[in-house]
Order: sequence, then C-alpha cells, then structure tokens
Amino acid sequence: TVGIVDFFGFAFSGAAAQDAWRVEYSTDNVEWTAFGDDFDADGTQSRRASLAPGQSVSARYWRVRALAALDGRTLTFAAETLAVSCQNTSASKVSETASVSAAKLYGFAYDTEATYLMVQTDRNIEVYDAQVRKASIRAPHAHADVSVVNRAQSLDTLILVHEDYAPWRVQRYRDAGEWTADLVPLENIPLEQYSGETYFNGTNERQEVFMGGFTNGADRFNLMVGEDATEGILFSGGAVGGTGVTTAADIEDALEALDSVGVGNVTVTCNAANTFQIELPMTR
Repeated sequence: TVGIVDFFGFAFSGAAAQDAWRVEYSTDNVEWTAFGDDFDADGTQSRRASLAPGQSVSARYWRVRALAALDGRTLTFAAETLAVSCQNTSASKVSETASVSAAKLYGFAYDTEATYLMVQTDRNIEVYDAQVRKASIRAPHAHADVSVVNRAQSLDTLILVHEDYAPWRVQRYRDAGEWTADLVPLENIPLEQYSGETYFNGTNERQEVFMGGFTNGADRFNLMVGEDATEGILFSGGAVGGTGVTTAADIEDALEALDSVGVGNVTVTCNAANTFQIELPMTR
C-alpha cells in the first residue's frame, strides 16, 4: 500500500502553469484515479504527492499525467525521479509503520495573512492552514533527530539544520498546497579575509534567485543586499535569452543603483527558466 510518492529533479519548458500535472494509480492499467492534489508547473521541481497521514492505496500501476495546461511542452526527468513510500513493508526507501514518530510543531509565516502550522515527523512535514491539512513535504530527518532540528524562515523559504544532516530548504509556491524541498545549494561561497592583509585569491559572491509564479509585465519584486533594498523591479519574463535577458538587465540596473553595490559591481544572467544568477565581486 502506498501513502507517499516523491518526485524530484524534473523540469517543464515554457511559462508557469497552474494545475498542470498529477500522480495517478490504477489496479488494471485501464481506469486511473488521481493520487493527491494537482500540482503547478514552474521550472525545475520536487514535489511530494500524498494522502492524509494514515491513509494509503494499493495499486500495481502508477503514472505521472501531464494535464491540458502542458500540451506541447517538453518534460525533462533526472535519472532518478520517483520514490514510492509504502506502509508496513521493507521494499521501499521510506516506510510507514505502526510506531508513533516524535513530532515537532512550529509556525511558518509567509505574510500577515498566510501563516501555517508545520508538523515535522519522521522524514516528513505536514502543513496545516486553519486546522485543515494542505500538503506533505519531504524531509531527511529521522524520528530520533526531529526534536533537535533547528530552523530559520523568511517569506517563502524555510531552512532546517541539524549537525548530522546537510542543510535542508523548504519553499512555498503559490499557496499552501504547493511546496518544494531540496538540499541548500552551498556553492560559490565567498572567502572572507579577517586579517589586515590584502589578498587576491578570493571568490566572488554568487546568489541564485528563482522567480516562481510571476506574471510577465505585471508583477514587481524587490531584492536586498544587506539592509539595502532595491526599488520595485518589473518581471519581464524568465525564458533563457529574450525575455530573460530583459529581466536580468533590469535586476542589474536596480542593484547598481544601491549605494552598497554601485555601477559596474554586479553581473546578472538568466541561466535557466525563471532562474537568475547574481554575481557580486569580492571587493566593492
């Protein structure tokens, strides 16, 4: 019996689309039933399709179904994309047993109107909004470690840390039913010089910004460098080349206008769909 299906490392071409794909199951490969809710398509994703805690289904056939919103799109899957979690079996990567897991409860405040209760248990986080369960989120922390997981959260992003695990990132997309989770990408970390010596082998700071769920020519956003915030930046599209170049140039102009950055001290590129890399020099 299956209660959870995880997907990670897959991507959709083109603009973001709502209610674009779902997980389905069948006992005869003829009649298919949706497993959990429909998901949006927006760049590279990971998602956990699930039923409520304690619920499961038994089926031989499983599939991912692209809905009408993805007609004509290209779907790209990593070598290992799917992980099925079963109940009372040792045949899967994650199994649900009759034992009660340790639990840790904490809040997630996206803004003053969207606040959620997160219930973290053995390798899972349940999301509740006004006492209604909204989603399940993949997490690596085992039962024995849940109680000592620390966290930091701002806007749509939650970081979970534990001395025995790599930092884990959870992000909300669009609403309480859309969440993605993955390792925090610790790449291109700048070297810091704490002595009075001058050195020339440092690494520029590189930050990656993913613009999920933005509407071309309508939505605006702000970026911060330290405590300095940019003026509102118009999202003009996130395709690699073309509209992505326009948005990248607008981000670069807005950052250069900050006193803490300055003209010629930042480079912004669109490296993937709706994804922008911001590079700041080591000294500026």
